[in-house]
Amino acid sequence: MNEPGSITYASDNDDAQNTIDKSGESTPKEKERQKRCPKFLLSKQQKDDIKEAFDLFDSKGSGLVERDFLKVAFRALGIEPSRKDIRNLAILPQYLSYEEFVEQLQIKMTSEDELSDVIKMFQIFDMDKSGKITYDELKSVAKILEEDVTDEELQEMLDEGDMSGDKKVEFGEFKALLQRLLFV
Repeated sequence: MNEPGSITYASDNDDAQNTIDKSGESTPKEKERQKRCPKFLLSKQQKDDIKEAFDLFDSKGSGLVERDFLKVAFRALGIEPSRKDIRNLAILPQYLSYEEFVEQLQIKMTSEDELSDVIKMFQIFDMDKSGKITYDELKSVAKILEEDVTDEELQEMLDEGDMSGDKKVEFGEFKALLQRLLFV
């Protein structure tokens, strides 16, 4: 039973529960889980698909699969592995446990989803579909969202994202800006 004011939630392992105390701090058990697991979450469907792929490749029921099956699993899950992904497979152990298998697929699946989300966000701002966000587009989106932002603040936002100096934010600049803001 939790202390009043604490929050318990299910982790990737449906049997385990993790707790955050009243102050918002993670318990030691939760901190240890966070160190081991990527911070990205998979949907139930993605977890089911990964489990099905692992079970398919673990035909002997040993709880281990050869790392080379990751390449096949990527493709089976609709992800085309890059050359870099394939090179990175060589540094993994020859056999992967279910947890290691999930971790590798989770990293790739969530990074693909994140890129898709960044593209969608960019397209919201790029109202004229020119491939660049202008000051006027930024102002229009702020107005639509009923954000109370001054012209100076909008210009500062644009300037922070505009690395090329053309007074517009291209997709690469937008993505880099989000990475700086969200991951610093």
